[in-house]
Parts: sequence; C-alpha cells; structure tokens
Amino acid sequence: MKIYLREIRKERNLSMSKLAQIAGVSKGTLSNIERGVIDPKISTIFKLCMALRVNVYDLIDMPSFDKR
Repeated sequence: MKIYLREIRKERNLSMSKLAQIAGVSKGTLSNIERGVIDPKISTIFKLCMALRVNVYDLIDMPSFDKR
C-alpha cells in the first residue's frame, strides 16, 4: 500500500509538526508513516484525510480487486 502523505503534506506547505498538531497524531507517527516503517491505523488515515482535506483515495494508492 503506497501512502502519499509526504507528497500531499509538502504540496500544502505543512511541516510535519503542524500536520501532527492539526491531525491530532504524533510527529513520530507521521515520520514512521512517511518512511514506510508502519502502516497507519484506519483511524489515523481518517484523521489525516480530514486534516489535509483529501479523500482516502487521494492519500492511499489502493489496489483494485477483480470481483468474480
């Protein structure tokens, strides 16, 4: 799962500290997500989407599934 957190954060000229404050998550968590060390919890994904004003499909590259 590819997460575009760093790209979107930089597009919006937000520091990691500022985004952490707005989203209500720790700076360490953001750093770990951006570096691919951890996959974020669903609740964290939604907090980031709200803070960045994007939908989940903009933040995460989700694989498509062939439903048969």
